[in-house]
Amino acid sequence: MDRTDDRPHPNPLTRRGFLSLCAGGLASGVGASRAAAQGQLTVALYGGRFGEGIRDGSIKAFQQATGGRVLEEQGVSTVTLGKLRQQKGNPAIDVAWIDGGVSELAQAEGLVDAIDLGALPHAKDLFPEAIHKDKGGKVFALSGGFYAIGMSYNKDTIKTPPASWKDLWRPEYAGKVTTASPVNATWPNWFAHMATVFGGNLDNVDAALNAMKQLKVAAYWDAAGQSDNLFQSGEAQVGVHIHGNSWGLRDKGLPFVFVVPAEGVVAGDIRVHLVKGAKNRDLALKYLDAVISPAGQKGLLDYLSLGPGSQKAEIPPKIRERMPYGPTGGMKNLVIPDWFAINERKPKWIERWNKEVLGKA
Repeated sequence: MDRTDDRPHPNPLTRRGFLSLCAGGLASGVGASRAAAQGQLTVALYGGRFGEGIRDGSIKAFQQATGGRVLEEQGVSTVTLGKLRQQKGNPAIDVAWIDGGVSELAQAEGLVDAIDLGALPHAKDLFPEAIHKDKGGKVFALSGGFYAIGMSYNKDTIKTPPASWKDLWRPEYAGKVTTASPVNATWPNWFAHMATVFGGNLDNVDAALNAMKQLKVAAYWDAAGQSDNLFQSGEAQVGVHIHGNSWGLRDKGLPFVFVVPAEGVVAGDIRVHLVKGAKNRDLALKYLDAVISPAGQKGLLDYLSLGPGSQKAEIPPKIRERMPYGPTGGMKNLVIPDWFAINERKPKWIERWNKEVLGKA
């Protein structure tokens, strides 16, 4: 997912990162000695509120459980992927947070290692959807939390709320609609779902493309922050939106409502990986276990309302309504993409979108 607040920091060891390195250690000489004895782990993670959620959840849980220290490398998924490519064979990073879709690219290039679930006490509590396996059945990533691509609408201007994805084509919505563009990382799994909504599949997207040609959009958005700007400015009043961003607008006092369409919301997730050749493998496994523990998942619940990957995670009542699948839904209501299949077809889809929808040669 493209996050405008997740740009890489010029100095990965931020003030917060330094504090997280030393949490508990500065309080006493004994604490500092214990932390040093347990070693240091390098974790590539996001910036912004995603980083805050990880820091306040899994990093804190890891430190409390092990006394270990965490050195942060901040950046979006594609930046982290680039670092792993540069470091292949001699990685400085031990654990990497990477979005679904990009995660499969890291696996295909041999940049991440197989994860032994038997080494993680909390793995038994994971939803099956939170365990990502390669084509050979080996686990290569675990989900830290799920977000959803659904719809938002302005309740002050849209008198007939959307209930289905096909409602975006209502005549009264013409010129008021926004959707993601292929530039955004969420577009491929959303478009894959649209193929099924219009009666096709991953190898038959004709009906979906024909429908997109007929959709009267105000604008397409390349980044999640741009979608927020389109809604806030009034240029768009209904359309495709990420659930956390939609609730963010509501928190600002704006009249937007998030909708879980009848055909389901499209899931995305942020994942944690064991880097191939990690120099601190044992410590990295302890961190992975902290990520999927109830305490570790709490940060992403509190900061971002991400659907937890652990069945034991407690969802506070005030956050329940903000879950990606709605207040009464569950994992069964999320449309989980097959990223391996999507990545194979994505270049052709984008080529056809540019030509048939945007009219670019």
